[in-house]
Order: sequence, then structure tokens, then C-alpha cells
Amino acid sequence: MKIKKGVAFQKTAQKLDERGYFIKFWLILGFALHLLVELLSRKSLIGLGKYVFLSPFTFLFNTTIILATLSIALIFRKRLFALVCISLLWIAIGVTDAILLIFRTTPFTAQDLRLIQYALRISEKYLGPVGIVLIIAGVVIVLAGLVLFYIVSAPGPKKGHRLMHISITMSCFFIVFSLTWLGNTIGMLSLHFSNIHDAYEKYGVPYCFSGTLLNTGISKPSDYGKERVDDILSQIDDFDGDKVQSTEAEETTEEVPQVAEVEKSTEVATQAPTQEVEEIDEVPWYIRAQDKVVKPRKDGKVNIIVVQLESLFDLQKYTAVQYDKDPTPFLHAMMRQCNSGYVSVPSIGAGTANTEFEMLTSMNMESFGPGEYPYKTILNKKTCESAPYVLKNLGYRAHAIHNNDATFYERHHVFSNLGFDTFTSMEYMYDLTYTENGWPEDRSLIPYIMDTFTSDEEPDFIYTISVQGHGPYPEKSILDDPVVHVQWIDEKRQDQKDAFEYYANQAYEMDQMAAELVEQLRSFDEPVMLLFFGDHLPGLDIEEDLLNDFGLYETPYVIWTNYELPRNVENLEAFQVIPYMMSLLDIHEGFIYRLHEKYLEDRRNAGAQWTVEDDEQYLKELEVIEYDILYGDQIAYNGELPFESTDLQMGIRPIEITDVYSKENVLIVSGNGFNDYSVIYVDDKPLKTVCVSAKSLLAIGYEPSEGESQRIKVGQVGVDSVVLGYTDEYLYEYDINQIVEIIHQNLGGSD
Repeated sequence: MKIKKGVAFQKTAQKLDERGYFIKFWLILGFALHLLVELLSRKSLIGLGKYVFLSPFTFLFNTTIILATLSIALIFRKRLFALVCISLLWIAIGVTDAILLIFRTTPFTAQDLRLIQYALRISEKYLGPVGIVLIIAGVVIVLAGLVLFYIVSAPGPKKGHRLMHISITMSCFFIVFSLTWLGNTIGMLSLHFSNIHDAYEKYGVPYCFSGTLLNTGISKPSDYGKERVDDILSQIDDFDGDKVQSTEAEETTEEVPQVAEVEKSTEVATQAPTQEVEEIDEVPWYIRAQDKVVKPRKDGKVNIIVVQLESLFDLQKYTAVQYDKDPTPFLHAMMRQCNSGYVSVPSIGAGTANTEFEMLTSMNMESFGPGEYPYKTILNKKTCESAPYVLKNLGYRAHAIHNNDATFYERHHVFSNLGFDTFTSMEYMYDLTYTENGWPEDRSLIPYIMDTFTSDEEPDFIYTISVQGHGPYPEKSILDDPVVHVQWIDEKRQDQKDAFEYYANQAYEMDQMAAELVEQLRSFDEPVMLLFFGDHLPGLDIEEDLLNDFGLYETPYVIWTNYELPRNVENLEAFQVIPYMMSLLDIHEGFIYRLHEKYLEDRRNAGAQWTVEDDEQYLKELEVIEYDILYGDQIAYNGELPFESTDLQMGIRPIEITDVYSKENVLIVSGNGFNDYSVIYVDDKPLKTVCVSAKSLLAIGYEPSEGESQRIKVGQVGVDSVVLGYTDEYLYEYDINQIVEIIHQNLGGSD
């Protein structure tokens, strides 16, 4: 029976080909797939209707893209099978985009495929076990169906038609390229997406996704060459940088109150709906260090700390929500007293690494392909000018600290190419505590920041990446006793209350971490400049028209010092922040950094006379230098980049073995710096390891070798089984007469 049905199916398919129905089916399928993909992305029939009828050129153009890809099926003998496979790829793009847009604001791009390994590692947090099982089951069913369909599908026309089919496919792609040129010429399309979320809405999923697939790196500027680079560098050389002048308001010269006191005025400052803001007496920290005399370093340098706070934004600027107390009182207090403003970041709801890239390199993500992650492309194989390299030339040591996986976004490789000397990730931290949805809390970062100062004599540049504010944000309350309670003004959106309340409480704890860090730095006897900023808005359903005074791509920043610094309020791009900090420190080094510094000063001096054309000229000059450094001839550096990858040390202090003992098949290793990621290796063979304490590890399954030396080492192994580093080897010779009491002593008396 099954064989007869298969034969009947093949005959039907052959008749469809003979009668010319394949072309009709191809056209109908192309339109249907486009409508389905756009509906999944927009999640609204009304939105889909507006797209189809108000943007007919864009709609037909995107349909042509899908039809061109479907035409590839003509080349294959089993072309109906090929047609189904290509159709499933488009459906997969639409479904993936729809799922991602539930958890973030950035749509699905081809560059996300480079991050698939990281997505799999955190998928359980977002989808849960049931969701993962359903996805796996769906994939298995689809694959099984494809195998069956391949078996019963009929072959297409004979080989004599192959040349004609190839011609049809090439013609389809020629039409696509022609329409792309036409659309960009008449302004209906764009090759650059300054806002990728809006681009998907405006230009359609097929075009935008294809753009993220084909358009990567920085395109060669039309005027790139030695003359152009030299002209830009001469302008930078002529610029004589000065420290930023204060724009401090009169009230900031008064004695700085405690957080509990300044918090009372928050509702006026944010223009939020009238609400009662509770005083927080348990936060007694001062904002500025006025009772401490900081001793200048002999070399005249200032330690620099950057704290990148995951998904931090100013909740009280979102007018859809009320809170019974300010979720970020310390942040608000500092913003009213210190150098502060809002920073424009390149992403929403995700894309931490791209904000991080802009901060560390001062390069503009808009110069790159849409949706690109330079950490996964160019910076994985090349060095470039960066804050660590510029500061290291002045005698600084550069350190990165992150309470999450070292391999996420390939940081364990990239940070070497960015010039960092050390990288302390969660695999090198001990006694981490976790949020209710499984992310390490940010308070764990403070001791590692403070310990960095005593690890060397040089001035320090410390870039700290937090993770506590990361999503997903539970749709049902999982907090036993929330500190901050949320109330929606719009009753129709009460279903989002628990997600916002969970995030508000994480923001509150991040704010407390900032206060604790400042409190410890107040007593530090060297000068310190400290930056707090948010890497992007959280992946919540935030409506831009309900944001007060800022947009979806803006987060707050504040600069605190433990010495007196005139106050300045200025909004910046993420790639301008560290050049701005350097100007406050009277540091004028690095081509890109001096270019930004010159622009910022020129803009301040010009005031209202500054024009959009001035901004465009500045960004063009920046792109020329970016291209020259990363993809061009390094003209700025006489043909060769002076930056060499560092021998990145994992952990601020090396993990070490001080002694080894054994009893039967149990091996005990004593030392320093151990944690749950530590694994004992005997002659390069890993053993099942238990961390007893930061000083003791225990391995079961040890096979002693009487009278022979064995090589013992400890490796730090991440959740993806990547070994981040080893201790020095320890030569151990098994002695059956070892005293058991010594073992007990090293294990603190435990068995």
C-alpha cells in the first residue's frame, strides 16, 4: 500500500511538471512564505496589512528575494524536495525571529548563527525544559518528514532542461540585485541600518536578514587612501586637547547629602507620575569623598574603573510604571552630583558585546555590517587600537572582570587582542551567589575589583562586566519578599507587572552594589575615576513614547571620583565615553581617541552653530580610520599595527598547588584559588573533582603509581568544557605510608 501511494505521488508530481504547474506553485509559495515570515515578525495582522499596502515596492521586492532563493530548486532533479527544504529555511528564520523577539528587541540576524553555542548554553533559562524538549521534538519530526519526502518525491525534468533552469535562477538573482540598486538609489531601501529593529519593520525580514548575511565588516570608504588618512591625522595632531570645562549647576556646590536625603526629590527630577517615594535609611553612604585626602601617585596617574551594568536603565523615566520606592536611589543621587548624562548604545535587549566593543575600542558599530558582532569576526583574529593598549603605553595595567562564563562572546580570546593583561571570569571566582533566575549577583565583583589594586604597583585600568540584570524576567512572581513593588498605570498591561517588578528588584541590588563599591573606594588612598553605565535596555516590552527624556537606545552613565572634579553634564555615544574620560584626566593619546576628543571639544565650542553636516563629516573621518586599522593598509601606523596580543592571564592571582596527598583511590590537592570549576589532572587525565574549599580539592578514582612520579595539575574548566588555564605541574610520588592525620589536617578535620 505504501509503495503504491509513493508511486502515485511521484506520478502526480511529474504531471504537475508536465502541465507547467510548478511555476504557478513557485509564485504562490513565494508570496505565502513572505506573508508568513512578516506575520511572525510583526505579530499583528494590522501591522502586516500596513506593510503590504503602504509599502508595495518593499513588499514586492522582498517577495522577489524569496522567489529567487526558491528558484534554486529548479537546478535539482528532485526539485519539489529542494523547494520544500528552501521553504523550511525561510519558515525557520520567521519562527526563530518570532521567538527571539519575545525575549529581546533585536530581531534575528545571520550573525546570531555565530552565537549558536552561547544560545544553547542559556536556552534553558529562557525556554525551560519543556520548551527545549518541544523544539527538539519539532526538529526531529521535520527531519523525519524530509527524509520520507525525499524517498517518495519524484525527479524533475530530464537533464536537457538544466541549462534553462540555471538561466532562470540567474535571471531571478539579477532582478533582485537590480531592484536592490534601484531601491537604494531612490531611497526606498538602505544598505546601513542605524536601528536594526526599525530596519526590519521598514525594509522587511528577507532583505534585512540577507543584508546581515552578506554585509559584514567595514566597507572601504570611497576616499580611502594615504592622502585622506594623512589629512585626518594632521587635524588630530593640530588639536591641543584641554580638560573638559565644568557645567556644574550652582546647587551642586553645596555639601553633598546622603542618599536617603536626596532620594526624596527623585519624582521631581524624573517628572514621573506623582507617587510617594519611601526614604531608604539603610543606605547611609556619601556620594562624594569630602572627608578623605587622596594622595597622588608618584607617576601622576589615576586608576580607572569601568563598570558595565547589565541591562541597567533609568526605571523612573518610564512613565507607564509607578514604584513604592526609587529602584536606583544611589544612581540618581550620583547623577545629580557627578559627571553624568545618557549614553547611546548600539543595541536593545541584547548585544552586550557590541556596546562593550564600542566602549573599549571607541569604534562605531554603525560602520560594520548590520547585526555584526566584531568579537566573533575581526577581533577574534586581529588586534586594534583600544583603551587597554593606549593606557598600557602610559604605564597602566589592564584588567577585565566578569561574573559569567569566560568563553561567552569568545572573550577569553578577544581580550588578548584588546590588550588586557588579566581576565577574571566566574571560573576564577569563589563563593558566588545567584539571583532567582540563575545569574551571578553583582556584589561578587567588588572584592575582585579591590583585590586588583593590590596585585601590582602600576596604575590600573579595570573593565568590569556585570550580569545580574540579565533576562529572562519571569512573567510570574518568583520573589519571596521584593524590596521594590511595581504598579502599572495602564490597567490593560497588568500582565507585565511581575516581569517589571523582578527587574526593578535586580536593578535595586545593582544600585546597592554601586553604593558599596563607592564606599570602599572612598577609603582607597590612590586617586580613582569610576564609571557606571548600562549596556542596553532590558528585554522587556518598553514603549518608546512612554520614555521620558530619552530613547530605547539610551542608558544612564555617571562618573565618580574619590577626589574633587568639576561637574559636567553631557550626553555621549558609547564610543565617545572613554575618550571623554581620558580628556578629564588630561590624557591625549591614540588616533581614534584624539579624533573623538577633538570632535567633542569642537561641538562644545560651536554650540548652536554645530550642524548635522558636521556630525556626518566626523563620522566619515572616524570610519576611514576604523577601516585603516582593521581592514586597510594601517597607513596611520606606517603600514604595521604596533599592538601585539597579550599573554592573557586568567584570574588576577594565579591558582597554585602547594601540596598533594593521597589515600587509596582518593587524591587530595592543597593550594590556593580553587573553586567548583577546578579539575584535578593526573598525567593529563582529568579526574572527577570535588571542591572542599578555596584551598582544597578532592578527586575520587585516583590510581596511584607506587614508586613513580606522577604529574599533577589543576585546570579551570568552563561549562562548555573549555580549559581556560592550568596550574604549574606538581610532581607527586605515591607513598603508601603517608600519615592519615596529615590528610585530616589539610581537609580541616573532615573525612
